[in-house]
Parts: sequence; C-alpha cells; structure tokens
Amino acid sequence: MATKTRIRNERCDTCLYRLKYPQQTRRRILADVERSQGYVQCHKHEDGVVCRGFYDDLPRAEGNTWLRLTRHMAAEGKDIIELVADGQYPRCDEDEDGEE
Repeated sequence: MATKTRIRNERCDTCLYRLKYPQQTRRRILADVERSQGYVQCHKHEDGVVCRGFYDDLPRAEGNTWLRLTRHMAAEGKDIIELVADGQYPRCDEDEDGEE
C-alpha cells in the first residue's frame, strides 16, 4: 500500500500563512521550499504533515512540482491524501510522554 500525503485539514493557529511572520523569515522558508521543490511542514505536527496554507497557496502550486503532482493525482481520484486533524499526530514540541 502506498504512503499517503498527510495534509493538515485546516490552517492551524501557528500557520505560516496565518501569522504575521517577519517577512525575512517567511521569504527564507518559502525560498528553501522552492529550491528543494518540497513543502512547508505544519508547525503543529512532526515531520510529514504538510501546512494547509501551503497546500492552498494557488500561485505557488504552479511552480512547485510536488504540489502540482499531488493536486493532479487527487483530482484524478487517486486516494493519496490523508487529512490530519489537530491532535491526530504528536506535536513537534512534545516529548515521548506528551509533555512540552
């Protein structure tokens, strides 16, 4: 069975696209993603959960191979996306016991 792409089901309160990040920080993060053709990781989850704001960013989708392919496959009816709700996977800042 193929691994699904985990995408946050909604923009979280720490979303790069919701908060007023310093422009320099936001540009650096998005430039890193553009160079790697990867994605912005959700700030509330461990590795492997895509930021909902990034997934919804239509202008960026045109130039990002990963994002274009993921959207295309989903539109073709391929079951490749798993929507991730708050609390579904451990937060980045929690240790193994669930403490921050």
